Amino acid sequence: VLWSIIGMYVVGGLFYFLGGCAVAYGWNAYGSEAVKDILEPNYTSPVAGIFFTECTFVGLHTILAGVDLWKRKFLNNKKWRTIIYNVLFFLLALVAFFAYAVC
Repeated sequence: VLWSIIGMYVVGGLFYFLGGCAVAYGWNAYGSEAVKDILEPNYTSPVAGIFFTECTFVGLHTILAGVDLWKRKFLNNKKWRTIIYNVLFFLLALVAFFAYAVC
C-alpha cells in the first residue's frame, strides 16, 4: 500500500509539472503568434512563466513528499528539510517575481 501511495505522489507531481510545462508552451506559442505583425510589447508570454513556476512549485513539493515517504531518514533531518524547501521556494519565487514583473 505504501508503494502505491508513493507512486501516486511522484507520478502526480510529475504530471502536474508536465502539465505546467505544456500550458507554458501554449502561452508562449500564443503570445508569439498574437503579436507577430504588431509592433507592441508581448504581454502573454509572462503568463507562461507564471504557470510554469506555480505548477513546478506544486509538482516538486508533491515529489518531495513522495521522496519523504520513501527515504524517511533523508528529510526527517530538520536542517535538510528546511534547506531544501526554502531553496526551492526562493528559486521559484524569484522566477515568479520576474514573470510577474514583466506583466
